[in-house]
Amino acid sequence: GFYLAVTDWVSHYFPFTPQWYPLAGGGVSLLQATQVGAYYISAILSKISFFSLGQSIRVIEFASIFVIALELYFLAWYFFRSQITALLAAVFFLIMQPVWSMVIEIGMLPQITSLIFVLPAFFFFEVFLDKRQAPWLVGAVISFALAVFSHLITGALLVEWFITYSFLRAFLLPRKGILRELAINLFWAFLTIVLGFALVAFW
Repeated sequence: GFYLAVTDWVSHYFPFTPQWYPLAGGGVSLLQATQVGAYYISAILSKISFFSLGQSIRVIEFASIFVIALELYFLAWYFFRSQITALLAAVFFLIMQPVWSMVIEIGMLPQITSLIFVLPAFFFFEVFLDKRQAPWLVGAVISFALAVFSHLITGALLVEWFITYSFLRAFLLPRKGILRELAINLFWAFLTIVLGFALVAFW
């Protein structure tokens, strides 16, 4: 009910969203109290398709599961170059009970929507550290920003992962010495984080 009410509010004023949302208790600052990315996606889908707002929410929730599974497939294939490993990663994700509980029993629209952008953010960041080409950094920044825009906790977890992975990569794949590699990795990690949050703040 709450997700549908907020999506209806966002859709009504789209593409602008008023700061104040009066329908939650005594009112709440919508843009400062929550992340509206998932609601924007639902509203846009409803406007460009024949789906109602409620149907758009359900479609996005269910489609997110399969999109994440597909991302897992390509990420596993990229790292291991094995179709079997990639297929197993996707299939095991799809048969996990907690994954479907998020959609069927709990209905966590912002959370499940934000997870769509986690694996692309990691993939782009990893490829950028490997190739040091700007388009991959742009991809990492945009994916991270979309994750934060959909759910702040997912963004916070990505921040932790960027920093942790910078350490892991420096120790496991040192190209210019561990300390120098760590400093370089952390620089790009913090730059990705800062640019991502700046992009969300601009939105």
